[in-house]
Amino acid sequence: MNIGNPKIEPIEFLKMRDIGEVLSLTFRFIRDYFKPLMLGILFLVLPFYILGTILMISALDGIIPSVLEVETTSSVWSMMIAILFLAMGTVMIITYVNELIYFVYSNPDKQVPNIWEIWNLTRRYFFWNLLHMIVWFIVCWMFLMSVYLVFFLLITIGIAGIALGGVAIAVIMIILAVLAMFFVMLYTVSATVPMFFIATCEKINIFSALSRSFSLLHVSKIGFINSLLTNLLVVIIITIISSNILMPVLIIEGFIGYNSGSSNPFSEQGTLIKVFYGVTYLISPFVYMIPLISNAMNYFNLRERLDAPGLKKRISLIGQQTDFDIHQYEEE
Repeated sequence: MNIGNPKIEPIEFLKMRDIGEVLSLTFRFIRDYFKPLMLGILFLVLPFYILGTILMISALDGIIPSVLEVETTSSVWSMMIAILFLAMGTVMIITYVNELIYFVYSNPDKQVPNIWEIWNLTRRYFFWNLLHMIVWFIVCWMFLMSVYLVFFLLITIGIAGIALGGVAIAVIMIILAVLAMFFVMLYTVSATVPMFFIATCEKINIFSALSRSFSLLHVSKIGFINSLLTNLLVVIIITIISSNILMPVLIIEGFIGYNSGSSNPFSEQGTLIKVFYGVTYLISPFVYMIPLISNAMNYFNLRERLDAPGLKKRISLIGQQTDFDIHQYEEE
C-alpha cells in the first residue's frame, strides 16, 4: 500500500541550516509525509498507548478514592503494567519515525514511501531500540542525578543564606541554580535524543551513537547554540500545542474544584482527572514526533558542518557535469 503525496519535492537533507530552516524543514517533513506518519501512529503506536491509558485510569480509579490510605496491590500492578505499555509505545514511535526519515533519506528517488516497508523495518528494529531506550534512560538518569545533586546543594545554600539574612545573594544563587538545571536538562536532551536516529542512520551500536551524538553537538559553537535553541523552541511549540488541547479540561476541572463544597474534591473531580490523564497520554505520540523529526533534521545539519558530505556530493556532480559538457563540446 503506497501512502503519501506523489508530487513531493525531494528534501535535501545534507545541508547547513540555521534554527529557522531546521524548524521549517521539520514541519515540511510532517506536511509532506503526514499520511504515513499518522497511519503509523494510529495503527502501530496508539494501541500501546490505549492499553496503557486504560490500565493507568484503572489504577487511578483505585488510588484516587483512597489518596490518604494505602493503595491496593491491584492498582499498583495496573500502574506498573500501564507504564510498561506506555514505554513500549514510546519506543515504537521512536523506531517508526526514525525508520521513516531514514527511508526517505536513503531513497530520494522513491517519492511515495511504502507503509509496509516501513513497518518491516520498524518490526525488525523495535526490540533493538527498546534496549537503546533502557541504556538511554540509565545514562540520562545517572548524568542528571549527579549534576542536579550539585544544584540542589546550591539551592540549599541559598535558602540557608535567606535564613541568615543575605537575601539578595541567596535569591540570585537560587535563580542561577534553577536556570542551570534547566540548561543541563536541555543539554542532555540535545546530546542524547539524536543517538536513536544516529544508530538507525549510521547502523552503529548505541554507545558509538551516543559518542557520535556528543561529538556532533560540539562540532562548532554555532552548531551547539543552534541545537540548544532549536530544542528549546520545539519544547515551547509542543507545550503550546499540548496546552491548547488540554486547556478545556483544566478549565472545567478548576471550575468544578472551585465550586465544590465536598470535603473530598476527588469524589467530584475524579472523572475529570481520569479524562485529563487519558487525553494527555493519547496525544503524547503526536507530540513526540515533532522533537524526533527536528533532532533528525538537526543531525543532518551538524553532520554537514562536520564532514560536509552534501557539499562534496554537489561538487562531484558539478565536476561530472563539466566533464560531460567538455566531452560533448569536443565531439561537436
